[in-house]
Amino acid sequence: MRKAQRRQIEEIIKQMEEAHDEMKRCIENGNTVQAGELLADCQNAAVAIGTLIEDTEGEGHPAVTVLEEYCELVYQIHESLLSASNAVNINKIYKSLRQKLIKVENSIRNDIKIRTEAVFLPYKASMWDSLESVWRAADADPDCDAYVIPIPYFDKNPDGSFKEEHYEGDQYPDYVPVTHYDSFDFRKHMPDMIYIHNGYDDWNLVTSVHPNFYSRNLKKYTEELIYIPYFVLGEIDPDNEQAVEGMKHFCFMPGIINADKVIVQSENMKKIYVREYLKAAKGYGLTGRHLDKTYLEKKFLGMGSPKFDKVLNTKKEDLEIPDEWLKIIEKPDGSWKKIALYNTSVGAFLQHSEKMLKKMESVFEIFKEYKDEVALLWRPHPLIQATIESMRLQLWEAYQKIKSKYIEEGWGIYDNTSDIDRAIEISDMYYGDPSSVVALYEKTGKPIMMQDVEILKSERFEYDIASAEAICTYQSDYYFVCMWAPLLCRMNRETLECEVLYRFRGERAGSRIYKKIIPYHNKLFIVPFYSEQIAVYDIISMEMQFVSLNEDYVDVRWQENQVSVKFEDALQQGKFLYMIPHSYHALTRMDMDSLALEEIPLGRKGKEIFYYCLGSACLQKNWLVFPIYSESSICFFNIDTDGIDKIYPIGMQKKYSNIFAIGDRLWLIPEKLYKGIDIWDMDSGAIRQTLMLSNEINLMSQKNESMDIKMGFLQEGKLYLLPYGLERGLVIDLDSGIVKLWDLPYEYKEERFSSEYRYMYKLRYNSILHEEGYTVICGLRGEWTVSERDRVYVIERKSLRSKDLTLALAGVQPGEIMWEGRLSLEKYITLRDEAKTPSKLGKDDIGQIIYNI
Repeated sequence: MRKAQRRQIEEIIKQMEEAHDEMKRCIENGNTVQAGELLADCQNAAVAIGTLIEDTEGEGHPAVTVLEEYCELVYQIHESLLSASNAVNINKIYKSLRQKLIKVENSIRNDIKIRTEAVFLPYKASMWDSLESVWRAADADPDCDAYVIPIPYFDKNPDGSFKEEHYEGDQYPDYVPVTHYDSFDFRKHMPDMIYIHNGYDDWNLVTSVHPNFYSRNLKKYTEELIYIPYFVLGEIDPDNEQAVEGMKHFCFMPGIINADKVIVQSENMKKIYVREYLKAAKGYGLTGRHLDKTYLEKKFLGMGSPKFDKVLNTKKEDLEIPDEWLKIIEKPDGSWKKIALYNTSVGAFLQHSEKMLKKMESVFEIFKEYKDEVALLWRPHPLIQATIESMRLQLWEAYQKIKSKYIEEGWGIYDNTSDIDRAIEISDMYYGDPSSVVALYEKTGKPIMMQDVEILKSERFEYDIASAEAICTYQSDYYFVCMWAPLLCRMNRETLECEVLYRFRGERAGSRIYKKIIPYHNKLFIVPFYSEQIAVYDIISMEMQFVSLNEDYVDVRWQENQVSVKFEDALQQGKFLYMIPHSYHALTRMDMDSLALEEIPLGRKGKEIFYYCLGSACLQKNWLVFPIYSESSICFFNIDTDGIDKIYPIGMQKKYSNIFAIGDRLWLIPEKLYKGIDIWDMDSGAIRQTLMLSNEINLMSQKNESMDIKMGFLQEGKLYLLPYGLERGLVIDLDSGIVKLWDLPYEYKEERFSSEYRYMYKLRYNSILHEEGYTVICGLRGEWTVSERDRVYVIERKSLRSKDLTLALAGVQPGEIMWEGRLSLEKYITLRDEAKTPSKLGKDDIGQIIYNI
């Protein structure tokens, strides 16, 4: 028996008890006619209950026997009321009826099992995995009747009107019994719970389920409407405002508003949903429980997604692989090629339009070259066609042409089936757009790379492991920290062979973690740029230790989602290492013997953005001199007295990026060269001369929107300035004052950088290592240029020999998501098995947990 049916019976019994009370009053008042009518109503009610029990539980049920006894008692009492010769004992009649009715209630409560009815309403078969494990739990419950009822949906025209209707009831696995939506009467069944995975109703611009199945209508036919999203997202920190902004539209839509329960993938996601729902509800003018946080905390449940269950339970040996797929997957010897899952999303098409089409053509061209070793499994989002037709109609013909060509050539797999889990299970790696598939794929431990639409086959930019942010020499070797990967490496100066010495754990890949390396007594002191720790590497023992910075200041935000830059330069004086702040709050000194740190505050301890040195500092006699960018001033720190002697304001019209000590003067290099290079006299404490540059240089400087010069060095009576935003460097003859343009190897183009590091194209050279008469300059792409007297040449390095070279180049740990650009697609698809990590899937049956609520 259904819960609603028993509730109906309980309501009838309650009415019968009230009739008993009324009958007693009628008899006491001598109104036996009305008392008889009430008894007749009670008998009819008992018959109705008995009929309902026999319909649901079968004949001969104990409760029906008790009801028959009750009816017999009612008949006898009715007859006694009609007989004027018999005295009526009112209390005895009332008591006997009450006792018999209690027996009926007890039998119904104890002898009748309540059955639950659960209805599942998927609309696209490819999204069934978001409900399947909950259905399995319901189907396995002997006291539950579970119905899978695929519902029809429509594509939409650009004006929002409906196009053709779709019904995918024939696309579900054989083990799923499907009920046609026309044959199920919701009004009659009144299911205890209805599960949906489409919460948009009429809010979606691309598709719509049939209006009969909008959540506001379904709500009329069930006590519990439960919404489970058909997607999963990458996990988001609730405090990451930018990430939340990109997904908050999922938190408030009709299905969520009308649902009694909303299941989300984690507790962190629940926090986001509750918070964003409250904001939106206020904005839409909703009232009552929609603004009750206590209620919402019970409505939203961070139990996980049934999609995780499906991935966990899908086994390769149980899958049926189509013959046409096997022709592409199998090598001549019968073994399988590596399979790459290529996922193209709706969001990428809407965002990039024509660029997305060019990117797809480029991707297919690359995979076609590797088709003998790698099988491409292209799986576009199920709604891609409907989306293009509805929102990007001008792209449809071009998209169809690309798709048709891919299918006709036959070297890759085109997967438009409803089974995403098969694609995840048989593939060895993921490549494509950020989407809900990525969150599932992460759980497998297999490698993932996000595609960059801006990078085409003919325009690839590949970051090199030898692109060094910091370089030093020690004995016969170069030591350097990679710019794009969290690695400390060594290069032999004679053989030019490289090796990885240490991988910095927990550092963000590609984030330029360290800035300078200072060798001291068999140790390397590595000065942080983005990192929150100073690293000290013992060259003899090959051990690394870390000294943490002041925790009160390491998390100062200077750009959205990035921690502050710590230090820009570092200078050694005896056993002390002075670290010059970029946007850190203090000049910091380390005793390199004891590793003790001392901070010299510079008067700024707030959380606001403040920039000090953005280029280079210098030592002049007993002073450490560096520019303060935000105040357009120069700071003189006295090493002997451990105090700031003077801060000289220059005026906001000129900001300095670099300071070089030459004799008894300081050469102050401005952010913009067209304003002139100032020469500071130490004796008078003032600018003695301003060196104005040629019209050609000034024009270059005026056209450049960023800083002109980032770093430089002195060599044989000349000052060499390396370009930042300029296309060419400068060489200044210090005796004659003649300034010449300096052409360096390699040309950089902005479009060759991935979108994540597009700004970095201006930083043509990352670091320099200056020794007597010999300077090594490292470029952004990893080329090492030597400036030796008047000769400039490139060191031809040999390959890095390391088993995890490819991952090191990508700047990621095994199991982390890679981004195209740090690693080329060609390198990625030839990754070895070391890129895999153990599966991250748990063993909890999420579907069972959800069903149990």
